Amino acid sequence: MVLRLGFSISTAINPEILLMDEWMSVGDSDFKRKAEMRLNSFISKAGIMVMATHDDELAKSVCNKFIRLEHGEIVSKGGF
Repeated sequence: MVLRLGFSISTAINPEILLMDEWMSVGDSDFKRKAEMRLNSFISKAGIMVMATHDDELAKSVCNKFIRLEHGEIVSKGGF
């Protein structure tokens, strides 16, 4: 419930930059679907999102650039 509230507040204010850290690791499938739709709306309005995730498929679906870290070191970067 706290995750849902935090996500709702952080995206409702239309921030210029949104920082997300493993936000999809918890929550049911309905929440994940709604959250991804909200993020796509945010991104389409030229928002900037910095996201930390271990989910490659999620990153590919909502990001256009990436930096991959392993043990705190950059191992690759580029676009999708």
